Amino acid sequence: MPAKHLSKILVIIGPSGSGKSTIAKALIESNAISLTPSWTTRPMRPSEKKSQNPEHVFVSLAEFNANLMANMFLEAVQLFGLPYWYGLPRIERPKNGAVPSVMLRAPLIELINKHYPNHVVYEIHSPIDDLHQRLLSRQEQGDNLGTRMADIKDEIDLGTKLAHRVFINDRPVPEMIKEISKLIEEDMQ
Repeated sequence: MPAKHLSKILVIIGPSGSGKSTIAKALIESNAISLTPSWTTRPMRPSEKKSQNPEHVFVSLAEFNANLMANMFLEAVQLFGLPYWYGLPRIERPKNGAVPSVMLRAPLIELINKHYPNHVVYEIHSPIDDLHQRLLSRQEQGDNLGTRMADIKDEIDLGTKLAHRVFINDRPVPEMIKEISKLIEEDMQ
């Protein structure tokens, strides 16, 4: 099992548009965490740049399948009835002493329990109105809302049940990073 060489991992969850990528980037920059990206066939949004997205490695379906056959992922899944695939990565101990981390959606915590039983889950979500505005903004940029808004409350509720800590993204990012960094030190001992 890949978790044998890891003491604990941090799992960051939250619905689309919650600001979890922004929070994760700031935690990476402060050397609090080292994030292992998942792999996905989801097209990159116009607002996403490969070098700035710590959450995913974007690949074609053919590349994804080749990596799946090469055992690059622990498991591959589809979410929310969408046609895109996500590969759960193998998480390694970071060399810089940062906390090994991964970002996922709440429905995938079952896979984390299976492969990385020693973990702490942080849910990040925003007030519903903020989430709605962010997703509408993405839709204007060509992203398809799909079932996201219809399922967003259910995902938040599930995440809240599964999370060890819940953070509402309604404050300035530096303020949140200060709080989250302190709690990471406590939780990851």
